[in-house]
Amino acid sequence: MFLAVWTIYLGDRLIDVAACRDWKQATGRLRFGRRFRSLFVACLSCCLAGLAILAWLGLPEDVFRRAFVVAGGVALHFLLFIVPVLFGEKLPGKE
Repeated sequence: MFLAVWTIYLGDRLIDVAACRDWKQATGRLRFGRRFRSLFVACLSCCLAGLAILAWLGLPEDVFRRAFVVAGGVALHFLLFIVPVLFGEKLPGKE
């Protein structure tokens, strides 16, 4: 669970940094993400590798089913709030 949560967190931070258009108006959180982007990518890679190793070692099938349900929810959130795919414009989010 720890690795999954950090994977989502780091991915969200990297998406926010990539989506920033005006760095003069950027918040401290975005500037921090930009400054340490390579560290975020390295940590994200480690989390993904850890998840792959755990999956390879044989997690129960029930855990995978629940993970796919959560992944579907995260994907839906991404399509609704991050990338304006379904409605043609971004829905209001945390900004």
